[in-house]
Amino acid sequence: MWAHYAGGFSGVALEYEIDPSECDIRKIDYLGTPVISDEQINDVNSKKLLPQDIGILKRKAACWEYEGEWRLYGDEGQEFLNNVKPMAVIFGAKHSRYIDIIIEVAKQNDIPRAGMYQSSGMKYEVEYY
Repeated sequence: MWAHYAGGFSGVALEYEIDPSECDIRKIDYLGTPVISDEQINDVNSKKLLPQDIGILKRKAACWEYEGEWRLYGDEGQEFLNNVKPMAVIFGAKHSRYIDIIIEVAKQNDIPRAGMYQSSGMKYEVEYY
């Protein structure tokens, strides 16, 4: 996913350890676009259903299945991530121009750092330091 969402491997990821009982984290279904009825839309609008309960933001086309993506969903006012310290800061294989600042903030907050490197072919690994 780094190549798609993190500036061609130049981005930064924050690693969290999250208790699934404290939040709504779900594996993405690679079944394509959901078919949604007007009744379901009304149930989401009236807060009887969550968007992810009817497939909105929880489904992607089958061609993306290799990502193995999970998504974290939150409700209005839900601020549990504000109190969760990242387990690590992971730098992409290509360094961001902000790397020095991010490293300094991580050091000041005692957050471990890691870097992504190309181990072979198209395979990438994360090494903690």
